[in-house]
Amino acid sequence: MSFLNCRNQGGGHRRMAQGLKFFCAILVGGLATASAFGQTMTVTPDVTTEFSFGGFEGGPFVAGTSTVWTLDDSDLAALDFTAISDQAWLLLAPTASHLPGSLVVDRTRDVNAVVDSVEAAKLAPGVYTANVSFTNITNGVGSTTRSVKLSVAAANFSITPGFVSVLAVQNGPSPTPITILLQSNGQSDLNYTVDWTSKPWLVVNKTGGTVHGGSFDSVVLTFNTLGLAAGTYTSTITITNTTNGVGTRQVPVTLVVQQGGTGSVVIGPDADLEVLGAAGKIPKNLQQSTLVNNSDAVVVWTASANEDWVSVTPSGGQLAATNHTTGGLDEQVVTIRVNSAVDDLGPGSHTATVTFQNVTASGGIGGGSATNIGTRIVHVVADPVLHVSVPLSGGSVTASPPAQVVAGGSSGDLVVPFGDVVTVSVNVEDGFVFSGWGADFHLDNLLENPLVLTMDKNRTVSAVIVPIDQKLTLSTSGSGTGIVKVTPSGSSVDNDLVSSYARGAQVKITAVADDGSAFRGWAGNVPQGEDQTNPLTVMMDSDRTITARFDALVDLIIQVTSGGTVTTDTNQTSFAPGTSVTLTATPADGFVFTGWGGAGSGSDTTLTLTLTSSETVTATFAPSTDGGTSPRLVVDVQGNGTVTPDGGTFATGQMVTLIATPSITSTFVRWDGDATGTDLVTTVVMDGNRQVQAVFTAADSGGTGSPGTRTPTACGAMGAIGLSATLLGLASMMMFRGRRGF
Repeated sequence: MSFLNCRNQGGGHRRMAQGLKFFCAILVGGLATASAFGQTMTVTPDVTTEFSFGGFEGGPFVAGTSTVWTLDDSDLAALDFTAISDQAWLLLAPTASHLPGSLVVDRTRDVNAVVDSVEAAKLAPGVYTANVSFTNITNGVGSTTRSVKLSVAAANFSITPGFVSVLAVQNGPSPTPITILLQSNGQSDLNYTVDWTSKPWLVVNKTGGTVHGGSFDSVVLTFNTLGLAAGTYTSTITITNTTNGVGTRQVPVTLVVQQGGTGSVVIGPDADLEVLGAAGKIPKNLQQSTLVNNSDAVVVWTASANEDWVSVTPSGGQLAATNHTTGGLDEQVVTIRVNSAVDDLGPGSHTATVTFQNVTASGGIGGGSATNIGTRIVHVVADPVLHVSVPLSGGSVTASPPAQVVAGGSSGDLVVPFGDVVTVSVNVEDGFVFSGWGADFHLDNLLENPLVLTMDKNRTVSAVIVPIDQKLTLSTSGSGTGIVKVTPSGSSVDNDLVSSYARGAQVKITAVADDGSAFRGWAGNVPQGEDQTNPLTVMMDSDRTITARFDALVDLIIQVTSGGTVTTDTNQTSFAPGTSVTLTATPADGFVFTGWGGAGSGSDTTLTLTLTSSETVTATFAPSTDGGTSPRLVVDVQGNGTVTPDGGTFATGQMVTLIATPSITSTFVRWDGDATGTDLVTTVVMDGNRQVQAVFTAADSGGTGSPGTRTPTACGAMGAIGLSATLLGLASMMMFRGRRGF
């Protein structure tokens, strides 16, 4: 700063220098004290840890890693931070908060990453990366970034079982029909076709269909073994995903027809197996059945399940013939168990069939005919799980009706009967506000509370509760009327126009004018340059008071005499106060424009008005006296100045008054051509074409020395500055006085 280098020219300068030294000492000391406390932000996990989500095209998307960052301020001084994602598919909660420093026991804050199901559902298959910026807005120390990866797989369906193998006995009953199950892995509908090698013993119930997103469809195979000779028969079922080709599969089909044999086997007890539990946590229950050979022949038997989530042990064997000496019957205990593959089943009802068959070959020990021994049904009901993230402070989340906690799960995992409706409510403590839900599915209203869910699938929701820090006060002004809307509505404090928001919350404010009024702009704590932005978005980083101005519309009435028309640069008749409107007068053939009246003046065919109130303008046209040829006035300007009017066509004989206006640095000299004199105002009679020239010259600068020039002194310079300011003020007053309404 230049004043630091000035020479000491008196006691006043010395006192100023001493005061400056004292101020600098205080400033340096204050900076040293601030740096001693420090304000450093740390974010864990560190940058080497990449968060990830994954799922199929259309969703749902689930977390593959941790989704929570912890922010800490281990120094004494507190700081504020923001968390911003550069991708719409990644939501953060909260997006801003406060770290209180190491003097507070709970000094950390968690930021949750949640996939926006609506935005993510728009993504094509691929891998996407979002960058999250953590910014220390207090002093910038510790600001950093983290990355989040989203893997989107092409929508496809899974096909089970992967192969079909059935047994039949020659001239015996046909095997039980087999169901091939198709399940969509994403939220997209998938069309498919079914083709197979045509065989007389095989019937397929459909040639194609649609698997709806997140749902199932089935293809049923029916067998007709009547008249088939003993042997092995094969075919192939081809299921083609015609939507995107992903998941297309061939399912081999094998039919074994065995020769008839003898032997009588019974199975007991006569009971099926039913298992209930939470999806992904189904109990691995089991049931035992006993096969008994009560015949005189050795019997070979098999047992198989049509679903991979059911195991049968043993799956086959041989039963000895009845011992007539001892009277004993050979028997075999078979265990039917729900295995770990059941955890892959989605919520809903699932059924598997275990089939026991006598497959003794004709000509084997004892001979005889083969038959189906019997079946056992395994029924699994997988109830959906609702995962609720409970906030650490500021409130709680409850479910109604009360749900059971999943065995072996976290306290936030609740199992709900399939298809039931559960209501999830957020209860907020004083000093906090509910700022929205995070969910792995689409929500029309992120602020809906309570949240009503139909549990037909697993769902995850998290409630974001943040402290209330800032107030937003809204009002209206002006001669008009209107309303102001805010989104989100916030927590009411005094009335509908005063609300509280968490620090850093984004609030959208919309001004809606009533009929007959217009929105003119915002005033108050409005971001720079956005006083005309509507709707307006503000960050609640401090208390804000904002006023919306509405002004009543003003009318422009145009009255025109016969002989011409008047057009405007807009089709409106009502305008917001302060609007400039340009009118153009166009005479008809045989007429000339003679001038404006009412709120207008002059004879120039173009008139510009600034409307501050309702006005009436008249336009007058008169018959031309020269057969349609009107005299024209041409005005030339030499030097810096203007002439009003600056030319145009006028009625024959019309008297036109010309006004010369020099610029602030010029002087008017004279009129030339068809006008003479040195007055600023002159008159020309339009009894023919006329040409006038206005001559301006640069103003004399004054000073000392030879005539016409002066050397400026200090006082002269100050006088020139004062004179310039005076001339500018007078020019401004003339300009404003020239506008109507001032």
